[in-house]
Amino acid sequence: MHIPTQRSEARLCTLLLGAVQLYWSVLPFIGGDFRLSRLLDQFGQREEWFVTMGCLGVLMIISALTPWRSMRQLSQFLSCSTWFGFFGMWITYYVETGRWVISAVAMTAPLFGLFCFLLFVNDVLQKPSSSTSKGIE
Repeated sequence: MHIPTQRSEARLCTLLLGAVQLYWSVLPFIGGDFRLSRLLDQFGQREEWFVTMGCLGVLMIISALTPWRSMRQLSQFLSCSTWFGFFGMWITYYVETGRWVISAVAMTAPLFGLFCFLLFVNDVLQKPSSSTSKGIE
């Protein structure tokens, strides 16, 4: 599969983020991070976490490996929203219980959210010019 060179880094980053999301979607079920499980169980979001992160991870992987640009932008935007939403759950957990749940997933959620947003903005700004899209050089 040929990946265009001008956007290969953005596609690679999208692919890696999709792989992380896909892997982290199953963490509460395989016993990988008990703190993440505790946080998700507090809000009853274990199954929703699995479906949302798993589907977005698969969408990001597929859109990074294919020239489906609109799906890549959609999956980056939705991933950004999901990561910031999870970060909000983490803050709400602290407000309600008065305890921090220090988890790798919770600590990196705002970073991944910001990174997805920057990838989204970068992908939108790299819209091909009309001469390039028509094949005129």
